[in-house]
Amino acid sequence: MEKGRLRHSGPGKCVNRKRRRVHRSAPGLGYRVQETDADMLLVVRSGSPERESRPRSSRMRGEARKCPAVLRGDPGPWGEKLPVELLLRIFRLLVASEGAVPALCRASQVCRMWHIAAVDPLLWQDASLGFCWLEPGRKQLPQVEKKVRSTAQWLIENRFSLLRNFTLHHWKNNVSFIVKALSENCRHLSSLKLLHCSGVTTDCLLAVALRCPQLESLNLQNSQVDSSAVGVFWRLLVLGSDICG
Repeated sequence: MEKGRLRHSGPGKCVNRKRRRVHRSAPGLGYRVQETDADMLLVVRSGSPERESRPRSSRMRGEARKCPAVLRGDPGPWGEKLPVELLLRIFRLLVASEGAVPALCRASQVCRMWHIAAVDPLLWQDASLGFCWLEPGRKQLPQVEKKVRSTAQWLIENRFSLLRNFTLHHWKNNVSFIVKALSENCRHLSSLKLLHCSGVTTDCLLAVALRCPQLESLNLQNSQVDSSAVGVFWRLLVLGSDICG
């Protein structure tokens, strides 16, 4: 039975009248008008008309559906409309729960607005770096160690400008390198924790004592430290406080 609209033409009579559809398109304007007996519908195509008119194969359509919106550079309507101030509040809660690393590093890759919020220096005032897990008995390859150094250096130079509290735990190599990089870039550092680390040298502790005037706390729990490093560090720290006072 065909779908349509029933019209009474007289007593006891009922005529089945087909619905009439009229399509009017405007090729250059990107819309079309669809009319029926009772209403009119304006259909506007999303995107530019030239882009919409291109024929796409079934394979291309399938790949587009499988590709996430983030990879296509499209964060979705909510990603662009969410205020940066609200994102900052959400990210503060995220940092308090999960830590700045790697949570903010991952969030900054979602879309443009998330990146703007995630790189705010105020979110990076408290950071902790735990060393990557290695299989027992395996040594770190030179190329991996180089990548670890470059990544830590980049974080310190580009994200830790307002860093105040920093923790390094379970690092066996590059401890001195990272501490010296902190002393050169983090003038606001007030607390430094080196937990279960090896290779804590006198030079790196001296660099922190001389270049970080706001440093108040040093925790070397279960770390291998040079025997004279701590004594020299505290003498310099006390001397520096006396000079400032």
